[in-house]
Amino acid sequence: MWQNLNQKQNPEDNRNLIIFIIVSLLLWFGYDTYVLKPQMEAQKAVQEAAQKEGQTLPVAAELDEERPRPDVIAATRRIALDNAEIFGSINLKGARLDDVSLHHHYKKIDGEEKVHVLSPAGTPFAKYIAAGWVSVDEDLNLPGKETIWSVRGNQKLSPGNPVTLTWNNGQGVVFMNTFGMDDQYLITLEQSVTNNRAGSVVLAPYALVSEHGLPEDFSGRFVVHEGPIGYIGDELDERSYKKMRKESLKKEVGNTGWIGITEKYWLSAILPAQDVEQTYRFIHSNPNK
Repeated sequence: MWQNLNQKQNPEDNRNLIIFIIVSLLLWFGYDTYVLKPQMEAQKAVQEAAQKEGQTLPVAAELDEERPRPDVIAATRRIALDNAEIFGSINLKGARLDDVSLHHHYKKIDGEEKVHVLSPAGTPFAKYIAAGWVSVDEDLNLPGKETIWSVRGNQKLSPGNPVTLTWNNGQGVVFMNTFGMDDQYLITLEQSVTNNRAGSVVLAPYALVSEHGLPEDFSGRFVVHEGPIGYIGDELDERSYKKMRKESLKKEVGNTGWIGITEKYWLSAILPAQDVEQTYRFIHSNPNK
């Protein structure tokens, strides 16, 4: 059947077409104004915060006078952690994981002193794990290494019993760190923020493994890697301490991976959320020049 191209269009069809065009324009305008633009602005702010993060991460060695490990641990309020393999505590000052030892491994075969995997700043061979936030808003109070966190709920971290630490910045923003652990060697951390103030708050999270100086039993032999290490994307990156002194900053981006520091026998590493683009950094600093 042939259609007459000169046949006039139904007036009702014209009206429907006009209504469709108007509604489409309104939907596009609303989506662009209330969805796309806010998302783009938030993404830009996060990118700016992430760029600032690379310049402000608290990775420089703290030049505290070294004291015996038990004295440093006893000087701060802590939350105990324990399972069948590891034991220690979380420092409420800075919400740092800086006291982890092994139940079944010893420094010497005499079985007297157990292996310490993590130790606080201010102790010999300090190594710890910390997490926090950075922001492009310079007036926003953020938790730092001197922040004293409060405990909500459980007073001891163990398998099936998470511990939640909170801190109110006094500006209507509450930060929360929830630690969990399995029955082996994995400790998890969930960071969250509640914004009770007017307007949005844009933050970029970070986590780090920090080591002061060389490990206690550092050998420097080629048969085993000792130092910074990461498996980012599909590549293994093993960086020697010597190489770190020459190249003080190495940045990599990947959707999967982990990063940390390994000794002759023990590895401390951070495994961030996978299938999400993350920035991994190896950073070396020498405050003593």
